Amino acid sequence: MPRPSPGRPPDAALDAAILQATLALLAETGYERLSVEAVARRAGTAKTSVYRRWPTKEALVLAALRAYLDRPASAGSRRAGGSLRADLL
Repeated sequence: MPRPSPGRPPDAALDAAILQATLALLAETGYERLSVEAVARRAGTAKTSVYRRWPTKEALVLAALRAYLDRPASAGSRRAGGSLRADLL
């Protein structure tokens, strides 16, 4: 029987909120001005919650972009014929 890991179970809704906040701020401020503190504020969580999941800003942005690119394209989605850069802008 597997032993439960200590601590809280992963929160998929919080992960999604953090990644969404990252994409929004990336579009608004650009990579250089993006901060983990601002992402945490926008997502409504503590910056330690962000760092617990992604140890660096680079890892966070990469995860957000991967999540964006991996999401299914819905009918009429701009992503189907657009570009990531245009969507972020």
